[in-house]
Amino acid sequence: MEIVKNEYCNECKSYTHLIVTSFNSDSIFAKCPLCSAEFDLIYDEGRISQLVEHKEIIYTAVNDPDFGESKQKVVILAGNILIDLSGDSWVFRVVHKSFTNYVDLDDCSRFELIDFDANVDFEWLAKASFLEVVRRFAK
Repeated sequence: MEIVKNEYCNECKSYTHLIVTSFNSDSIFAKCPLCSAEFDLIYDEGRISQLVEHKEIIYTAVNDPDFGESKQKVVILAGNILIDLSGDSWVFRVVHKSFTNYVDLDDCSRFELIDFDANVDFEWLAKASFLEVVRRFAK
């Protein structure tokens, strides 16, 4: 039996070893032994990360000392794409450096969707092509 050590299960909120159920060249499919939640993990530059994760991030801006810190609940896609869901707009940020709980806004590229109101399956969004996203959300 193959395991992925010291992963965080978003379902039962526990650190545990996930049990690998199958894999291919891009993904590792694993199951939490505590709650049986299933995950699609991906290889990301030699490390394994969850395809979709919900987390609270603290934004900083090193080049703007007046900014201070800002806490935000985000959805993380593929390890480094953050989606801030606030009101009727979504801000997508691609983080170019490794991070844990703190993200320097100067290390991110971004774009924003305004007047965007949709219930989204983030697993689907993480795997969808650009054209699939446009077709689904075009008004």
